[in-house]
Amino acid sequence: MSLIFSAIVPNNPKIFLENSQDNSSVTAIANSIQELEGELYFMKPDTILLLTEHGSVVPEAINVNIESPILADGFKNGLTVDVGFITQLKNVINATAQSNLVTVVAESTIPQEIITPLSLLLKHLPETRVVIFSMANFSLVKHQEFGEILRQLCLETNKRMAVIASGHLAKNSTKENALDTLCLNFLKNKELEKILHINTEVIEKSKSDLMRPLATLIGTIAKMNLEPKILSYEHLDNENQLVANFTLK
Repeated sequence: MSLIFSAIVPNNPKIFLENSQDNSSVTAIANSIQELEGELYFMKPDTILLLTEHGSVVPEAINVNIESPILADGFKNGLTVDVGFITQLKNVINATAQSNLVTVVAESTIPQEIITPLSLLLKHLPETRVVIFSMANFSLVKHQEFGEILRQLCLETNKRMAVIASGHLAKNSTKENALDTLCLNFLKNKELEKILHINTEVIEKSKSDLMRPLATLIGTIAKMNLEPKILSYEHLDNENQLVANFTLK
């Protein structure tokens, strides 16, 4: 089929706070995610690819979790993994000189930072299959190249695919910081490739856990006629939280 949905979503469990109505930042984030969740429900993907910096067992490679089902709060029957997609991916990678790019792990439990975005987006699609990719200690460009491999697989499959980059921008900072300013400007101006070349020192200083997932997402949606749309950008729990999606022009 093809890639039918792509977005950026926070991973902070505090978005679930019961008193969210008293916190304008939580409310703005929750409203944006609710909008995304509605769009995702309408598109009804067969599989969601979740890109995260959390849950890595082998940091020298991109980890993909093949355990199924994965135990997760909010999912009565657990999360069902698309093992077929993982098999296709490994076959493609093994046919190249990059066999150490991805390693398969089997973890029956996952961090809350992975459960949160899936719980938020799959509220009405709990049976949707997932593939969880935990990023490696590679450069942003290397992650973008991996995203290009994912894009090719998405184009070749007969499934409806969605890809989600999850994480926060700068931590321990106000909204006025170098990383966030650059990322938001590049998104607004549709200059996604420039995100890959942001100074490493700026990224490390920000303590963001979104940049490698975002770089992979950029590779996955490259050459597609998509329009970035920022739905919300809020400061919550000492982290800058971005919700955005990419829609056909």
